[in-house]
Order: sequence, then structure tokens, then C-alpha cells
Amino acid sequence: PENILVELGGSQPQLKLVDLGSAVELEGSGMGTAEGATVLPPAPAQLEFAPPECVLGRPPAPAWDAWATGVFLYVFLTGLSPFLDESIEETTANIIKCDYCFPPEHWSGVDERAQSIIRRLLEPAPARRLSPRDALRDSWFDEASNATLSATQLKTFLERRRPSGLGNALHSLRSPNDT
Repeated sequence: PENILVELGGSQPQLKLVDLGSAVELEGSGMGTAEGATVLPPAPAQLEFAPPECVLGRPPAPAWDAWATGVFLYVFLTGLSPFLDESIEETTANIIKCDYCFPPEHWSGVDERAQSIIRRLLEPAPARRLSPRDALRDSWFDEASNATLSATQLKTFLERRRPSGLGNALHSLRSPNDT
């Protein structure tokens, strides 16, 4: 996605999330919500990364980051977006219902533990959602850090998001077999 940069300086590349237009810094320990904050609906390009509580207009909370991390991880591993559909309305409905799947044709070569992490990050109930920090403690990340990730999946994701005409705000990234 456009808001992920790879910093190549140093011994290991670092991934950085940037330009999160609706980002809100939470006061204090980062464990609360931004009560009273003006919550704007996510822009169409950001919608697919927004959790159900954001789409429903609730105040920002750290659990939003966990959800976005789950979506990013899904995209990194498959090149597909778990919730994006033909229209903004369908994408919104998929997010609210937490309607996504792991199509075997895209997930057969991916460790089941990665799917488990994604499921826990995309938990509909924010209080039960795995935090990104806890996700990184999973042994899968230790093993995956030594693996080479093909850029093919990310290229696929970016190519499918390119507008083919002015009227196409969102494109379906789901396989026809996903329905």
C-alpha cells in the first residue's frame, strides 16, 4: 500500500507506516480512547484498513491499529485485501460484518499460524483484539523474519488498486472463488 515505506539503511530493512490521514494521537499511556475527538469517516483509499468501530463512528482507540495491522499482514502475504469489494457500501458491510476468508488458492503456502495471528488481529470485539505488540511476540514472526517475502503479492495488490477510469473509486480484490 502507498502508506508503507521500506527504510533500507541499517542491517535490516524497517517498515514504516506513514500518511495515515485520519490518525489521532491518544493522550497518556496510549491505552485509552480519544474521547471527544472529531471522528471523520475514512477516505475511500483508507476504508479497507478501518475497523468496524471506525466505520461506525466510534472514538479512536489503540485497537484500531491492531485491526489495520491485521489487514496489512493479510495484504503482505497474499496481495489481496480482505474486505475490499465492488463498492464503498459493500466494503463497509464486509468490515462491519467482519466478512473475510482465507481462499486456499492464495493461502495454501502460508503457515496456519499467520492466519491465526490475522484472525486475532481482525477480532470484531476491540477489547479481545490482539495487540500488534503481542502479535510480534508470536514465534511465527521469528521464523518468518528469516524468510524472503516475494514482492509479487504487493505488486498484485497495487496493480489491482490502480483506477482504470475516473468512476472507479474502489476495485474488488477478491477472487471470484471467494464468494
